[in-house]
Amino acid sequence: MDFLTEIKWEKAWELIKGFFDSNFFTAFFGASIGALGAGYISKKQKQKDDLLNEIRSTNKAIVAVFGICNPLLGMKKQHIKPLKEDFDASRRRLDHFMEQRKKEIIPISARFDFKANFETYHLPDVPIANLLTLMFEKLSVAGKALHLGTTLNQTLQTLRQILKTREEFIVQHKNPRHPIAAELYFGLPTAVGTDNTYPSCVEAIYNLTDDSLYFAISLSEELVTHGNELATTYKKLFKEEAPTVHQQDFSDPECQALLPDPKLYEDWQKMYRKKPNQSLNWWKRMRAWSKKKFVRFIDG
Repeated sequence: MDFLTEIKWEKAWELIKGFFDSNFFTAFFGASIGALGAGYISKKQKQKDDLLNEIRSTNKAIVAVFGICNPLLGMKKQHIKPLKEDFDASRRRLDHFMEQRKKEIIPISARFDFKANFETYHLPDVPIANLLTLMFEKLSVAGKALHLGTTLNQTLQTLRQILKTREEFIVQHKNPRHPIAAELYFGLPTAVGTDNTYPSCVEAIYNLTDDSLYFAISLSEELVTHGNELATTYKKLFKEEAPTVHQQDFSDPECQALLPDPKLYEDWQKMYRKKPNQSLNWWKRMRAWSKKKFVRFIDG
């Protein structure tokens, strides 16, 4: 009986061995390995292409942000800052004039002379639409970067509208024969009420320009960080250098003088302040978990 069993096993082994030595198995095994290898290579190549494309799209987004910052800086330097400084200086002179008239240092009938700044300005066309398309369709950014992008868009739209409101006010009140009254230009109370349209426009234009610069530069920093993270991943996975991530330089003293004080945006910054990295390795996490469970067991 044992002899017959041994013969059967020998025949089974011969059949199994023959199957593995057959052309069919060799071809099947080779095709399977080839398919798996081809699939792995294809997947790896797609991952490489996706990373390269996103790094390139990130660079395009950074360039788009620069295309927003540069016109804003130029407009603030040439128009917005002089407008605000001139208005504030005239307002200080007016306050001094009114104080002297109140103290009867000058006659009550004296008139305040000033020159109204009725030069009109327009916000240049900036690539905000292209920037948002890149961010929402081509980049894997989220959270702070997306919030900065949408907030920047809303701020630019509001700035454009306020500039238009100021221009409409100028068209309505600019008259070489009848200079605008100080009460209307500076928003002073009158017998029929107070019209703060012009001073409110000047203040809003200045603040919105600063807001746009802050959000644009902050977004640029976020995009550079995102691009560098992609480049690090690329180098780690494929052992080769990734395309250089563009970076804007705003360290020039003249540029710095035009930028808003970051302290004015501390409340906004707190919304996305990163928590300290408190990550633990698996052993420390296991010890912390065990300790927590033990304390719960003891407490009953």
